[in-house]
Amino acid sequence: MSCTNLMKKILFICLIFILASCQQNPDVSKTHSFDQPAKAAGQKNPSLFVVRHVVRSNDLYVECFVPDITFMKKTNQKKKGKAVVSVDGVRYGEYRTAAFIIKALPSGTHLINIEIKDTNNHPLGLSKQFYVTVPYE
Repeated sequence: MSCTNLMKKILFICLIFILASCQQNPDVSKTHSFDQPAKAAGQKNPSLFVVRHVVRSNDLYVECFVPDITFMKKTNQKKKGKAVVSVDGVRYGEYRTAAFIIKALPSGTHLINIEIKDTNNHPLGLSKQFYVTVPYE
């Protein structure tokens, strides 16, 4: 094979990659993800409340994204809040951090409820429910 034919094939492959990358973006609303946005009730422009979670052993690692709320105490820029967590309908605790761990969950399927409240314990209209399954050891 001559060097020019090889160069033509490489150029053709590069052209195919360039054309393939110029396609319109696919509809991402049809994809599945663990990121689940929830709309705030009763608001005209609802904030998005996204929760990511993963089970490792019998611990649940949770990360909350709330655009208009901060969990830090030392800031004046955003409204301060906290995450109030219930497991299977029983209050588990509250967290003033965006990421936290729910430790030592028993094996089986559990309903997790996370509600964002202000520092005076008033609901902000943001809550999220999801199921997790802790494997049997």
